[in-house]
Amino acid sequence: MSHLILVRHGQSEWNLQKRFTGWVDVELAAEGKLEACKAGELIKDLNIKIDYFFSSYQKRAIETLQLILNTIRIKNDVIRRAWELNERHYGALTGLNKDEMKKVYGKKRVHELRRSWDMPPEPLNKNNPYHPINIETYKDIPRKKIPDTESLKNTYERVIPYFKENIFTKIDNNILISAHGNSIRAICKYLFNLDENKITKLEIPTGNPLMLNFDENKKLISGKYLDKERAITFTTCGINQDVAKYYLKKNGYSNFKFGNLINSNYIIMTNRVTLNNTNLDHENKWKSENLINCFDKYKGEDVFKVTRNGLLLSVIKKIN
Repeated sequence: MSHLILVRHGQSEWNLQKRFTGWVDVELAAEGKLEACKAGELIKDLNIKIDYFFSSYQKRAIETLQLILNTIRIKNDVIRRAWELNERHYGALTGLNKDEMKKVYGKKRVHELRRSWDMPPEPLNKNNPYHPINIETYKDIPRKKIPDTESLKNTYERVIPYFKENIFTKIDNNILISAHGNSIRAICKYLFNLDENKITKLEIPTGNPLMLNFDENKKLISGKYLDKERAITFTTCGINQDVAKYYLKKNGYSNFKFGNLINSNYIIMTNRVTLNNTNLDHENKWKSENLINCFDKYKGEDVFKVTRNGLLLSVIKKIN
């Protein structure tokens, strides 16, 4: 059995500021460096020999991999850098604050630009200092291959040919890749054969190694995040946890747990009784009032909605 370990870089300075980063070459934040070191410890505990190390061209991915290598006592000169593994280019959104953009364009539009499969933002002006042609890191990339903007589909079409030719051909060895949310999302789409709807909902946490296991026929047989404590945490309001678990797995979530409101990243709320509360019987009236309070209080970003025959049954919102 061989292993492919995918690590999204630790938290960057612009992650911390909630800015669209893309190809801008920013440093790791202090928390990101700690995440990278923790990732190194988790990989070290596997007690396996890693044969190949890949990263993007970007500082935050390279530094994450360097910190991991320092932890597992391997020299940094083994890193193979590939611009094809870079983060998605966010076009004209680059450098803008995500929360401010929601106020201007609305949460739905910003979510579409961030997570839709084939909807790229407006191109970034080539005179903008954040454009990759104006960043020293990318001076050796052919100009015609440097994008002005990208959708997730464009990112997939950039990442996967390189992955298939240079990485997957070595999959009978143990491989470690340090990259980005969307380049790793592209690799997961390819390996797990995810459709265009599920891939847009796949969450990739910073600094938490995802270990994928392959058999001798290069078939993916299993996978898990090494830091189990950092599994995505959900809480529920008016919906059974077993039902919520079914919806989560159906929508591509594999590493999650349930917790209370204080320590959860997302809340799953039923909307069934709030849609027709004029028809509620006395016994269910208190449920409706409590659920309405939930919807009023938790106005986070919609992650996905569950419908049946056109009726909205429940919604998941990001709250942390």
